[in-house]
Amino acid sequence: MAGHGTALALSVAVALAGLGPWTADPPPAPAQTPAQSSPQTPVQTPAQTPAPTGTSHGEPAAPTGSGPGPTPSPTPAPSDPLNPGGVTGTGSQVASGSLPTTNPDLVPTFEPSLLVITDADSAPTMIVRSRLRTAEAAFERSRTGYLTAKARAARTEGALRAAQDRVASLPQQALDAVQQTGSDPKRREAWTKQVSEVGVLGALAGALDDAIDAPLAADSALTAHQGAATALAAAARMHGGNVLALQKAITTVRASMTYDRDVSAALAAWRARQQLDEQRLLSAVASARATSQLALAAELESGLRVATSDGQVVTSIKPGTTLPGTGRPVSKEVSTWIAEALAVLYKTGFPRGSDDALHLAIIIDHESAGRPTAINLTDSNALKGDPSFGLMQTIGATFRAWALPGYQLKGDPVAQIIAGARYGVNRYGSLAQIPGVAAVLAGQPYRPY
Repeated sequence: MAGHGTALALSVAVALAGLGPWTADPPPAPAQTPAQSSPQTPVQTPAQTPAPTGTSHGEPAAPTGSGPGPTPSPTPAPSDPLNPGGVTGTGSQVASGSLPTTNPDLVPTFEPSLLVITDADSAPTMIVRSRLRTAEAAFERSRTGYLTAKARAARTEGALRAAQDRVASLPQQALDAVQQTGSDPKRREAWTKQVSEVGVLGALAGALDDAIDAPLAADSALTAHQGAATALAAAARMHGGNVLALQKAITTVRASMTYDRDVSAALAAWRARQQLDEQRLLSAVASARATSQLALAAELESGLRVATSDGQVVTSIKPGTTLPGTGRPVSKEVSTWIAEALAVLYKTGFPRGSDDALHLAIIIDHESAGRPTAINLTDSNALKGDPSFGLMQTIGATFRAWALPGYQLKGDPVAQIIAGARYGVNRYGSLAQIPGVAAVLAGQPYRPY
């Protein structure tokens, strides 16, 4: 820029010298276009603005005579000299749109355990934990972008302020350069004899360079800062949204975990009640068994129930019971033989009756009076050579036909009852339907079967 020549540099210097001490004015607001101007007030361009006495950049001074002249427009309200574009750098609000209500600098805190899926989690809790992981990852990514944009905006704001400070200092620098030469021609002539003319002209040329280059640099810095501020606003909006999403995910996981804990507590309480109920039931069963065992012991003692040789307990007829028809009491031996015979018969599918023991006792009482050795040698069967014998008074052929394996000895009282009972049920259908039993129970005389 030094090639502008000595004359141009001196012209600038002379113009600056006539201004006296300068104050850095803010850049003027953009002039209105003719379409926006009021018809009564002419719009002044920067070249039409009245200048101080003297010359500026070689232009003549405005007339100073009296009389009507163009009415100057009001002085524009000064803008921020450090921010002529109205751009906020790193504050909570940024150019190109406002931030979300959530502060993007907020970092939601939560326990790392919220991200860990456990065996105690329900299916919904597992899902919301997974969503929390996604939200946390998105938060970290957008936060990195936001912090990068924030740092860039801070850097461009610093560069913009430095450029604007340089523009604001140019008038004083130029004035200092002119005052070194002096406004008095004689003084300037004397000074130039002592200082190289080349050095003076170089200082003036440098001032001119700054006067041209510095505003361009400030304008470039302003553009860069505006771009950085716009990028910061976009990054802040995105990150603010992720802050909200992360907060919502944290709240959802905590709520789901609380629900799981409540369900677990309810389940534990239910299990405790079930365990208590089970203990009560077991206690009741044990008590019932004890009562049953006492009752069984009493029945065994009385002979109402009989423990058989193979360990079974069978209901029989109580010894001493008076039998209908004869009035004789049942002996303990007959009660035991009946119980043993019924235990064997029931294993073979013999039909059960509620009074089987009583019915057998009636037959035994009338047929043999309870004697297993009884034998009839006077009836027709005896005349044929096959007399009736035993408790049930069956002939030999009948005994052999209805005896069970292992119970085939004619002198065995249990075998005698088994064979006679099977024969009677096969012929009449049940012990209760045997003619002699039915007759006695009906109050009639006993009839042989």
